[in-house]
Amino acid sequence: MELLEFVEHLAAEVPLPLLFYNAPTNTGHTFEPATVLRAAAIHNVIGLKDSGGNMTYFHSVVELLKGRPDFTLLVGPEELRGEAVLLGAHGGMCGGSNFCPQLYVRLYEAVVPGRWSRSASCTAG
Repeated sequence: MELLEFVEHLAAEVPLPLLFYNAPTNTGHTFEPATVLRAAAIHNVIGLKDSGGNMTYFHSVVELLKGRPDFTLLVGPEELRGEAVLLGAHGGMCGGSNFCPQLYVRLYEAVVPGRWSRSASCTAG
């Protein structure tokens, strides 16, 4: 509850949109899916980047937020981005996209609904 109070206060003071960042390896904690759902109702909180690597957790968040297509869901680990997009994520913030953005665009386009079979043929070339 303390976290949500802080985010509400911050959102009221900052004119920029806020993105929740679930990084349990850095913080030692994971945002509970119910907390993410409550945060999604706060003005200026526009999404979640999940770098936890736990797809069961991420699936729970996606399920809770199905009625909120405007709330952006991203993953950090690039090896999970395809699966995350298939679950309903909007994409990822992946380190490799800094040096090979075209590959990451092709990989994303390969897993959007109806294109899954193309993802196996994506290469850097």
